[in-house]
Amino acid sequence: MSKINILSSDIYNKISAGEVVERPASIVKELVENSLDAGAKNIEITVKNGGIDFINVADDGSGIEKDDIDIAFLPHTTSKIALAEDLSEIKTLGFRGEALASIAAVSVIEMLTKTAADETGAKVEVHAGRIKYKGDYSCNTGTSVRVTDLFHNVPARKKFLKSVGRESAEITSVIGKLILANPQTKFKYINNDKIIFQTNGSGAKEAVYAVYGEEAVRHCVKFDDFYKNLRAWGYVSDLNYFKPNSSYQTFVVNGRYVNSPQLSSALKNVYKDYMMTKNFPFAVIYIEIDPSEIDVNVHPNKLEVKFSDPGAVFLSVATPVKQILNNLSHDRARLLLEREESQRKTKRDADYELKHLDTHNPLLFVNQKFEPEEVDANSLLVCTDPDINIAPQEKKNTEKETEFQPAFEELVQNLNNRENTQQKEVHGENSVFKQKNMLPFSKCYRKGVIFQSYLMLEDYENELLHLIDQHAAHERILFDKFMLEYETRKLEIQDLLTPYVRHVSATEFQILSELLPQMEMMGFYYEPFGSNTIKLTAIPLLFTNLSHKDFFDAVLENCGEGFDAKSLTKDILAQKACKAAIKAGQSMSVYDVDYLLKKLDENIFLKCPHGRPLVATYKKTDFDKLFKRIV
Repeated sequence: MSKINILSSDIYNKISAGEVVERPASIVKELVENSLDAGAKNIEITVKNGGIDFINVADDGSGIEKDDIDIAFLPHTTSKIALAEDLSEIKTLGFRGEALASIAAVSVIEMLTKTAADETGAKVEVHAGRIKYKGDYSCNTGTSVRVTDLFHNVPARKKFLKSVGRESAEITSVIGKLILANPQTKFKYINNDKIIFQTNGSGAKEAVYAVYGEEAVRHCVKFDDFYKNLRAWGYVSDLNYFKPNSSYQTFVVNGRYVNSPQLSSALKNVYKDYMMTKNFPFAVIYIEIDPSEIDVNVHPNKLEVKFSDPGAVFLSVATPVKQILNNLSHDRARLLLEREESQRKTKRDADYELKHLDTHNPLLFVNQKFEPEEVDANSLLVCTDPDINIAPQEKKNTEKETEFQPAFEELVQNLNNRENTQQKEVHGENSVFKQKNMLPFSKCYRKGVIFQSYLMLEDYENELLHLIDQHAAHERILFDKFMLEYETRKLEIQDLLTPYVRHVSATEFQILSELLPQMEMMGFYYEPFGSNTIKLTAIPLLFTNLSHKDFFDAVLENCGEGFDAKSLTKDILAQKACKAAIKAGQSMSVYDVDYLLKKLDENIFLKCPHGRPLVATYKKTDFDKLFKRIV
């Protein structure tokens, strides 16, 4: 065993800094929280190049006394607590005494500070945790901290930073949370000489508007409730406003934004009957509780909090929000009934007017010489939407036309060489086809359709029964055709006659701006269109029937740090195939079934693009065991 060594303060500080300073956004969070603890009413944050090269946080708070400057950058020094008992009632955002020391250990810091009692302020320069200069300096009351050359002495940490755009987006997200958590404080955030946020400190709703925009404010509903020893209040989305991820959810406990499984669970529980599975409600929720009832000293980043009574926290949010949703649901139902009644009344009035028309003075004039052109009746049965068609448009038997037609050329049988295929279910390996001498689906005896959703086929020779999900099977076929079309042909771009304009949050705006080159390679062209607004101007011809809202939702849902344009394309085409495929409960003609089974015989995948199985296969022995014929 190696000899045990006592680490030097330099090494120790670099190691401990990793728990607090994970990326530039961590520095911004710690410095702003220090400003808030100092009682600042105005905070200005300036960032350049994702915070890697330059971060400056200036406030009008109480400042630091000159006698305390020497120890302010030492580890475990803080003005927030003095005794162990203070940990049970923490009322400040900072308290661990690690922020300045951790930041100073991995960067270069220049600090200007002045208290109201001092005639002049002070200037301090710190390099790698050591004070290099300290002297008097003329400045306003408050503190300004400038951080440069981040991680210059820790290259291993620096190489793991993301792109400038990603780091900027993360900083924007953190500042947005801080604005929402402290709506009475004025914030100004400048990123690369551009003002991203500027608030006047007039309250929570103004903060919501600044961070999330007008649409969020228009669709949010306020609640305010007391439960036991805590107050829960804030804003939640109505029944018409949902987001593709949870970034539009902010939880604030005693002025500190946190990650809270209890509050997330409460929202999910009350909204589950009002939204689709992959959607998330908008929410800005404030919890005011006795500090002795919570523990914020769980992790150095101070984003986790433990409640002494998590059930009370859950109910404090779930109960009033559920009541709001019930009221909104009843209001919507009432409006729908009123609209239906209005439509029925309009129809009755129209019928009455037609019935009592004055035949001697007609209101309608008919051209007696009009001769309509001959129209092929069969052409009326052909759907012109290429996304919905499945079976060939040209058929020898036109008397019983299929319900849906094919959109593209016949699917080639060999799809093994497709580069972006993520599933490895190949013919003869993980599919039901590995069973020796099993009949193709098209050769099986058709027993019928159950629940208007599942085709039932009998392979008499091999004593097998197949149940085929008609929607999943059709979705698989369409998806493979769309992918083949996208991969094999030259990309054709369609300019939008009317550009689609989408307002997004500041964080999403920065992410979309960074992804612009990748999206253009996919054939999607959009551009900034004012403050936090994106204008979509052109899309690939293959995606012309795709909802523009769904496109941006898909981008934002997949815009994590591992964003991949090819994966996004696959997700969008899977969504397109799902919407175009025949639905459960929808009837199919004999010809539709023939075509579907033929295509399944050619397909090497037995799962839909979202991973659901297409076929469930049962042996005769399975039924014999079920009915106790065999053991």
